[in-house]
This record gives sequence, structure tokens and C-alpha cells, in this order.
Amino acid sequence: MEVLYHTVYLRPLDGSSVILDLGASLASFSQDMNARFGCRCHAVEALPENFACIDGSPSITPYNLAICGTDGPVSIHSVDEQFASASIDLMPGQKSRDTIDVEGVTLGGLLDRLRLDRVTLLKVDIEGAELAMFDATDDETLQRMDQITVEFHDFMDPDQTAHVEKIIKRLEKLGFWSIKFTRRFHGDVLFLNPQRTGISRIGYLYARYFIRFTFGLRRKVGGYLSRFR
Repeated sequence: MEVLYHTVYLRPLDGSSVILDLGASLASFSQDMNARFGCRCHAVEALPENFACIDGSPSITPYNLAICGTDGPVSIHSVDEQFASASIDLMPGQKSRDTIDVEGVTLGGLLDRLRLDRVTLLKVDIEGAELAMFDATDDETLQRMDQITVEFHDFMDPDQTAHVEKIIKRLEKLGFWSIKFTRRFHGDVLFLNPQRTGISRIGYLYARYFIRFTFGLRRKVGGYLSRFR
């Protein structure tokens, strides 16, 4: 199922699930998941103005951190666009309003800080920093994820595509089954650990081909109709 432009395999999720929402913005994804399942969500957002607007709860905890390739202070750009977002490195077409120093942390460092041995769902939407994040994350840490839904940003910077494909091949070698739900670039990619999620080969092939096709058709029709609104 698609949740705020991220495709997620919902069947394994329940009240005991632990979700890492990286690039949480206003934590809408965490709030949606929590409303559905009552699960534990960790919402990580780098931009202070977004972080300040997150309504925390006993089940949703916000963290003002930038996920990146190193642990320590990092400068981020407040990107000048319709919706407030942060980027460590500006991509083509982006303009910086200003720069802000925040605490940076690797994925492994975050898991150690939160004392998480296993993550049911990792959602990644960190404006291009996902490349450095994956490169800095060791195999053992990645294998602690049941599923990963990622918005890669090669649709904004096509020069990233080769790097993205390298990351996908690495995760597949670690045993994840991958599905790219976007047609040309990698704006919506889902990685499933079949042992952890319980998805069958038939279920995976159904999602990879039939559901991917229907999602693509729906997005294409939606884009076409939006021209007439």
C-alpha cells in the first residue's frame, strides 16, 4: 500500500512494530502508521522549524537530527521551496534560504542511541543524503531491518542513478527482495526481508509486476487529470 508516496507492505505490521521515520518533516507518515497500528514510531527530522511542529506522543518520539554518513555536527540547507525541507547537499534546481548547524548521525549510530536490535519498517526520505547513509551503514545493521521504503532522489539528479543501482544490488545480495514502483527513476523503492516479513515468492512477484503496474497507471492517470483541475 502507498502511504504518503512510500509503498509499504502492511501485512506484518501490528502494535508491536517499531518504525524509523527518517526525514519525517511534520511526522505525517509516523502519525498515519500509528493511527493504523498503534505502533512505536521514531520520527527523525533535521530542519528545526519542522521539528518544532511535530506533535509528540507516547508512541511517536521526535528527534532533531540529520541522518548522514558520519556522526557529528553537520551543516544543512533550508531549501527554498513550497514545503520546508532540509538538504545537506543542494540538488539541481534547489536554492538555499540559509544554512543551519545540527547534529548528524549515521543509521548505525541512531540504532545504538535508541537501543534497537530490530526495526520493523525503515522509511527513508532524506533529500539525497540516503546515498551517504547507505554507504556508511554496515551489512549487519541493514540486516536488522524487516523492510525499507526509500525515496531516492535521482529523479532530481539523474547523475545519482548509478549510485542508487549499486545500493539496490548490495541490498539484494544481503537477501532483500526489491521492488521499484516508479517507472523511470527510483523515487519509490521497497526492500523486503522475506524471512522477517513472511512474504512468499508468489506474493513478491505479484507486487513486483501487477501492483507496480497498477500503481504506475494510477500515478499516470492522476498526473493527466491534474492538468484539468
